[in-house]
Amino acid sequence: MTTVYRGDFGYDLDFAITDSDGVAYDLSSVTSIKFKMVKANSTTLKVDGNVDIDNAVGGLCSYTVASDDFDTAGSYVAELELTTSTTSIVTIGGISIDVVKDLPRCV
Repeated sequence: MTTVYRGDFGYDLDFAITDSDGVAYDLSSVTSIKFKMVKANSTTLKVDGNVDIDNAVGGLCSYTVASDDFDTAGSYVAELELTTSTTSIVTIGGISIDVVKDLPRCV
């Protein structure tokens, strides 16, 4: 499970995609990756954003958190949706994110 603070944004969530043996998933034939997230027990998408491929052969990619992605504390589930050059879709699920309240900000 990944823990993030409510209201924080502008940083990357980094992902290393591997197969069941721990070998890097080659993203060379992937044309796009989407980061999709819903609040636990909900079907309404909270986030549907584009993911950057950082190292295709190494299976490394990242999503830059937007200002409204984690604006509400709670438990969320997410997945990466990979579209390949043959237009097939591969879903990488099982991503759990806990958005926790932050301390009041002082100015």
